[in-house]
Amino acid sequence: MKKRTKYDDVYIDDNGVIFYQIECQSEGKRIRKKCKVGSDGKPFLSAFEAHKEVTRLKRELNQRRSNDHL
Repeated sequence: MKKRTKYDDVYIDDNGVIFYQIECQSEGKRIRKKCKVGSDGKPFLSAFEAHKEVTRLKRELNQRRSNDHL
């Protein structure tokens, strides 16, 4: 069972490990991404760190989508 945090898409599992889970929709497909470590390969120490990673990923995906339409 996962517990929610005050940040969207950031959760804490039963073992107390912080992770994020986002859904990306492209071409009618729903892709879920779930991760417990940041881009540096280290586990998240706080929910805010995971939130920053989610924000970075969403911005990156939106930039890819906008470039695909050009």
